[in-house]
Amino acid sequence: SSPNLAWVPEGSFDHVIAYWALYHVRPRGRQCSVARQLVSKLRPGGRAWFGGNNPSDTLGIQYQPFLKQDWTRCLRGLSRKRGFAFEAEFIDDNALLRSDVFDGHSPGDYLYLAGTYSV
Repeated sequence: SSPNLAWVPEGSFDHVIAYWALYHVRPRGRQCSVARQLVSKLRPGGRAWFGGNNPSDTLGIQYQPFLKQDWTRCLRGLSRKRGFAFEAEFIDDNALLRSDVFDGHSPGDYLYLAGTYSV
């Protein structure tokens, strides 16, 4: 079963932040359920940031892939179901967090390796 955030009133938050967290949730359907629930707790005009998606294989960790098309499908379903209006923007984490990502990074510098992205 999915985590149930029904105890949190709708429209409770101005912001929701999940960084390097959701990729631990399995399977993909549960990951979508958690993202939808978190977004549904936003007040009108609120913002959510889900960063650190698609961790680097350099880490050797197990994770549930949740690709950009999965995010789009998941959140589109929320807007149809609840009448939410939203805009999703995908940004490479290395563009957000560090400008010299390809200059002198060391192996294992997983926060900035190409491939991770934020929604």
